[in-house]
Amino acid sequence: MTQTIRDHENRHPRLEVLVYHPELLDTYMDIVTSARPDITYYPCRSTGEIERHIDDIQAIFAPTAFPGELLRRASQLKWVQIMGAGADRYTLAGAIPDGVTVTRVRGTFAPRIAEYVLAHMLAITQRLRQAAELQKNHQWESYVPDILSEKALGVCGLGVIGREVARKAAFIGMRVAGLDAAVGTSEGVVQCFRPGQERDFVSGVDFLVLTLPLTRQTLGLVNFDILKHMKASAYLINACRGRVVVESDLIRVLKEGRLAGAVLDVVEKEPLDPSSELWDLPGVTITPHMSGFSYPHECTEAFLQNLARFERGEPLADVIDVVKGY
Repeated sequence: MTQTIRDHENRHPRLEVLVYHPELLDTYMDIVTSARPDITYYPCRSTGEIERHIDDIQAIFAPTAFPGELLRRASQLKWVQIMGAGADRYTLAGAIPDGVTVTRVRGTFAPRIAEYVLAHMLAITQRLRQAAELQKNHQWESYVPDILSEKALGVCGLGVIGREVARKAAFIGMRVAGLDAAVGTSEGVVQCFRPGQERDFVSGVDFLVLTLPLTRQTLGLVNFDILKHMKASAYLINACRGRVVVESDLIRVLKEGRLAGAVLDVVEKEPLDPSSELWDLPGVTITPHMSGFSYPHECTEAFLQNLARFERGEPLADVIDVVKGY
């Protein structure tokens, strides 16, 4: 029996997987080792620990914060499973070696980000910030809220997340327009614009929501030339990547009163510097990149399903197109 096991291992050597997470490593390791104890894992919390194993592993299971420069050193690497939706930190830097497949977690973030967007739009139209301030000062003072269902929403990027935002916004009565390079129609979207039509797209919306990937084409897409065409009463909501927006241009239009406010779950450089003007500008809400929080059990389920495909030699699910960047 022992010899049979040894023969099997000689023909099918144990797969070696590097698992990296600075904060939640123990949680991820508990899940993967319980589900697949037959795999050789190298748990890592730091760059130093990664460097000790990077030459030996065939697969990596890690968040997008994995140091991209180390990917080039992984001579045996075949597959990277990201604990998230975007791989822009790798694709923009050209850090993915030839022959390496990168996969992402898809679908779990859309409902959460859609609820995040709706929550903040409702908070703005219901003037909840004003209500909180009045309560803080023990003031009973009437005010008139807006009606969200009468507002126009522009969804920039009609992928899985953008389509869910559009669907839920349309359900409550908002008029939804979309901008996307490929999608022709989507549930709830009454008008779809194409790249090159950004000015017309943003000019008619009360809320502009960004749900597109960060690529070479979308880097700095939302700049002063686009923002100045928005209504002065409109709001920007960024729930994708901070570098899609030129931050200095956003600060400029906010200070000049060309835009009523912004909800920023992401910024150009995270965490946001305590000295940034964005913290204190009227109408701006900052959240710490949490609209599409990744739960370990969901990310691990995606990894385990792709692991089974990898071992069988089957195509992996949710593969990142390195050229497109998503």
